[in-house]
Amino acid sequence: MERNPSRLRIETAGFRVFSRFDEDGVLLFLLAAGGLATRRFVDIGCGSACANSNVANVIFNWGFWGLGLDGNSEAIAAASALHNCHPATCEAPSKFISAMVGKDNINTLVREAGMEGEVDVLSIDIDGHDYWVWAALDGVQPRIVVVEAHIEFGRRSSVAPYDESYVYTGKHPEYHGASPAATAKPAARKGYTLVGANIYGFNTFYMRNDILPAWLRKWTVEDVPQHPRNRECETLVEPIKDGPMFTPDKGGSHGGANRCR
Repeated sequence: MERNPSRLRIETAGFRVFSRFDEDGVLLFLLAAGGLATRRFVDIGCGSACANSNVANVIFNWGFWGLGLDGNSEAIAAASALHNCHPATCEAPSKFISAMVGKDNINTLVREAGMEGEVDVLSIDIDGHDYWVWAALDGVQPRIVVVEAHIEFGRRSSVAPYDESYVYTGKHPEYHGASPAATAKPAARKGYTLVGANIYGFNTFYMRNDILPAWLRKWTVEDVPQHPRNRECETLVEPIKDGPMFTPDKGGSHGGANRCR
């Protein structure tokens, strides 16, 4: 029987094991498409490295090992305790480090943990500096990247200004992060292509161009799902509609948040 990989659609691959929504299935689809090289990961904003994790499934079920970073010391303690005793990980538990991550220290944290070079998966989900950390990170060369985007900002290229002292929820719970269009800017500069998103569109997936198979469909920002629930975001950003926003395209700021469509 003739096989036609072009018929494979990432939109039908999602499922949940440990991830919050369908990220586990999307990630396995992309790992199958791009291949495994190191079984290493870097998870920025790892939490307990179990519930609602983008990488726990590949750790516990696919033998991945790597580095988890999070500003919550209790979550890091829980992650270390679990991975040190779980039968799937206890022989070679991953490193979990409590640290407030920002654009100025991310490369130092990664290098001091011994995680330089190629990794199969990079996950960034820190509810704030995701864009800035992604743009600054050059200590690792991930094959696949999943980074949280702030779908509430709509389809224009906008980023909440960097504030090194920011802790969620800051001045307003929606005044943080970057739109999918903005998140795609550092990805393109680094040599990555948008190839998918979770069902709600706020976790976006990128693959490094040198491993991108010809049959895998390239996405545009317009392909990022606009689930019906996202319509509520227009009301969520109303209180910050006049706040300053950074525009990656222009290297400057503009005077208001973008409303969702």
